[in-house]
Amino acid sequence: MEIAAIQTPGTTLSDWAQTLELGAELLAEAAGRGAKLALLPECFWPAYRLPEPASYFAARAAGLPAPQTFIQRLQKLAADYHLGICAGFVDENETRLGNAAALIGPTGDLLGVHYKCFLWDFDRDCFERGNAIRPLNTPWGAIGLLICADARLPEIPATLAARGARLLLQPTGWVDVGGAAPLWNPQPDFLIPQRAAELGVPMVSASKWGREGDTTFVGRSLICDHEGHILEQCGPTETSIIVADVELRDPQPCQLTERERDVLMGNRPPISPVAAVPPIDLFLAPPQLSPEHALQSAEDHTPPEHHSLVLALPREDVADAICGEHGLWLCRPGTGPHLLGLIQLVSVDAGELQRFAPLRCHALGGLHLAVAHGSDTNLRSARCRACENRVIVIWAAPDRVTIIDTAGNVICDALWPPAGALLRRLESLDVSAAALKEVARGTHVLADRVPDQYAF
Repeated sequence: MEIAAIQTPGTTLSDWAQTLELGAELLAEAAGRGAKLALLPECFWPAYRLPEPASYFAARAAGLPAPQTFIQRLQKLAADYHLGICAGFVDENETRLGNAAALIGPTGDLLGVHYKCFLWDFDRDCFERGNAIRPLNTPWGAIGLLICADARLPEIPATLAARGARLLLQPTGWVDVGGAAPLWNPQPDFLIPQRAAELGVPMVSASKWGREGDTTFVGRSLICDHEGHILEQCGPTETSIIVADVELRDPQPCQLTERERDVLMGNRPPISPVAAVPPIDLFLAPPQLSPEHALQSAEDHTPPEHHSLVLALPREDVADAICGEHGLWLCRPGTGPHLLGLIQLVSVDAGELQRFAPLRCHALGGLHLAVAHGSDTNLRSARCRACENRVIVIWAAPDRVTIIDTAGNVICDALWPPAGALLRRLESLDVSAAALKEVARGTHVLADRVPDQYAF
């Protein structure tokens, strides 16, 4: 099916009439390019970055039409062009607002509305949190809607897939969180393709670009197939339409153990990792070094206020982990959690990073750092697991070691020391960032989970 993602500029409440006309023009163009379903961004109408609810209701009093007017306009456009339309908008219920997305069928029928469940930063100043995660029945099969930060919590897209969604549509306003040029957000970089691949369903994301108030959007709207391949993508600073032929697919079932399901579906509060943790000095051990020698050498070169972590390729003659006075020698997956001073770390098989559940369960137990051994994963999966859990991930592949920070950025990529080399000091890691589970103001990647809404 031909699906269009429409990327639009930031706007203001006072520009609502121009925004409405721009939407009509772009939807007409999408239909003219053969699209059967078109997606508009988060809070496309009238605007996303609201200072507070009072500013919205002041605009309503000054002439901004009610949300129903916007929906009715979309319904007419859908019927005129025989085009399915999904669009983000600000909904209202007396004095409360909702960050909503409506899906309209090609005959103009309103098929359903989704409300954002994982509120981001300034969302909390204006919007009520949604309380339902269910796909909608459509002429094309079950379709799941999720809005922007909803995709950051793996449980939300996983629940939509578990309940039968064959396509995920994401109206979004990806905010620049890079802190410096170029514009960056983890979702178009690696998170959305990973979600599509691990769930086995295509995803379409339509973002804004430019600014609304003091918020900058990164653009980069995309259409992704069920294997995580990006079929089409917009640039960061353009009003644009992309169209691709998307094959809707039955989702892959989530592979969870009974223990994982019990942890993820439980209502137990997450354990907060200790915040005041010292740095770790990371060392790589060549094959011939004994664990005791490697640990002692590492500790001799580690400042007193640090701890040392020595990684080694698996050896049959050595135990899984050996502790020194201020360090830990680690070579095998499947051990832990270990405590290195106040730092909690776990060693897993790299293949476990292909699923969201294993590290999620460890994160809920207070994890700071995960070491993944082996080659049975990819960089995109490793970055996603680090970002969604706010943990440091060290991927110890057979030929190299890659370190990923809590935002999903690769901060080090190094080869193992060759045989005959000395112990190699690789990096000093500030693990304290892994104790801070707020990805933005008031936006907590563990405490904001709502297990009662999930199904796997």
